Amino acid sequence: MDVRRRHFTLALGLLGTGALTACSDPPPQISRLGGDDRPLTMRLSPAADLALMGSVHNGAVLWRWEDGQIVARLEHRPGAHADVMAAAFSPDGRWAATGERDSVVLWDLMARRALGFWAPPGGVRALAVADGGRRVLVGLSTQQAWIIDPRGGTTPAVIEQADAVGVTYLWPDGRTGLTGTDDGMLRVWDLERGEATLTARFDRPLATVALSADHELLFAAPFHGPARLWRLKDGRVLHEEWGERRISLSSARFSADGRRLLTGSPSGEVRLWSVKSGKVLQRWQTPKPDPVRPSAAGILDVAFTPDHASVIAALADGSVVVWPKG
Repeated sequence: MDVRRRHFTLALGLLGTGALTACSDPPPQISRLGGDDRPLTMRLSPAADLALMGSVHNGAVLWRWEDGQIVARLEHRPGAHADVMAAAFSPDGRWAATGERDSVVLWDLMARRALGFWAPPGGVRALAVADGGRRVLVGLSTQQAWIIDPRGGTTPAVIEQADAVGVTYLWPDGRTGLTGTDDGMLRVWDLERGEATLTARFDRPLATVALSADHELLFAAPFHGPARLWRLKDGRVLHEEWGERRISLSSARFSADGRRLLTGSPSGEVRLWSVKSGKVLQRWQTPKPDPVRPSAAGILDVAFTPDHASVIAALADGSVVVWPKG
């Protein structure tokens, strides 16, 4: 393991706003982050108060999106250009991982410092962090997933796959993980034993997954086509075809009580679903930013506010939008 010192600098940023409407009233709150720099990835923190943006020009930046202030800049190489293509928060929000094509960095967000640096053999596609920053699961384009123990100093364990790994997820204790590959395979792993405990195939590459707070329900969606919902204690599929056949989803998150599911799509639509019935309860749409651009910005991540009174979406144009549920 190549562990190097990383620079973690603080700065202030400016907030921009733009025109955006939704299907609810009053109108949404809009925060424009990053100026003209468009994100390659953006993740909302578990408390939904921070946004971790990876981009071409600015590397990785941690934003307090509500007032547009930069909390920290996360530099893979001091003063050097970095295309940060993947990012993830730990379930408790204290740790984060960022990845460019050939490197992964683990960050302690409270201490504001990097804990470790790794150079995987192939392009980094997906990241997950759990167990107090003691486990990182990395999805690679080289048909592998890496299991990293940042504090153990051991060589990363490797899970061989049949295709590129575009989705990874870790349960909070880090003992269970999930991989999703471009051939449509989803696997839930007992990482202590190296065994798959649940396997499923989709017709398209996996796009997003979500786990309920009690770890009982797993939601998974491909890039195009119906999603599925499992009850994990017995592996039963509760909803075999979630959504219409032409649906496309890019992000998902359960409510704290597990009764609602929030999803975002590449077309800019956010939906609130009943987990029990699988039906849409409410929806919001991001319109075209201007007449010249052909479509609305896609959704990179979604979240509920802590009081569940509003929903939040991180957009591919660098905006964070908040709609009241009404």
